[in-house]
Amino acid sequence: MSKLDHLQLISNDNIFYDGTCTLRHTTLADIKKIGLSKYNEYLNILHLDVETFNDQFGSKFDADSINIFNILTSNQSMRDFLCEALSFFIIENVFYEPNYHAFKVDGEKITDVLGIINCNNYNEIANGILQLNFIKDDEITPDETKNSKLKDILKKFKKGRAKLTKSKTGDSNINIPNMISSIVAYGNNYNYESIWSLTVYQLYDLFFRLNVKTQLDITGLRWAAWGKDEFDFSVWYKDPTKK
Repeated sequence: MSKLDHLQLISNDNIFYDGTCTLRHTTLADIKKIGLSKYNEYLNILHLDVETFNDQFGSKFDADSINIFNILTSNQSMRDFLCEALSFFIIENVFYEPNYHAFKVDGEKITDVLGIINCNNYNEIANGILQLNFIKDDEITPDETKNSKLKDILKKFKKGRAKLTKSKTGDSNINIPNMISSIVAYGNNYNYESIWSLTVYQLYDLFFRLNVKTQLDITGLRWAAWGKDEFDFSVWYKDPTKK
């Protein structure tokens, strides 16, 4: 499984990923165009694994003998929606080739390894997309959906799982709209016109660092006035990804 480094994650440059396709950083403007609900649906289908699929649909697929890609592409509605989701996060045009049971990334021959998304590399591609959207394997669950075609299917995805808007700390206040408002109010450098250029990863990164800064400012003032113990001045630049 390819892991993007921190510099790639906080940049806004397109990333040629695993020799297959070019992943783009999703911006807040991109989400605003399609709506938060649709964005969450895209992330949810990309995060499904066989065990979760079995749990939500009451099926009994053997995770050791079948890939989630094969399950999702065996149903036309889910296959079409998966293609839609991949197309949103991938720069190139993506379409399904039934003869090869694979998605083709436009610009390469279907017989080439480059430009093909199939059961062999789908999990890698999906994971790369999730990384760029500040999501790890255990941090995504479905939100409410307004997609009429897949409403009944996607409703099942949320059973027995926490809301997508909860962060890794379980705080439901940490969601994209609320983080936007908070950064506009306390970040000084952004307003409601300029913030939309931020990528999703940049939004989370900025929010958590602003949160540390706010706490550090308060703690620093208290320490300056009454503190006797040694103060850790390195807190402000500690890498949050190593926690």
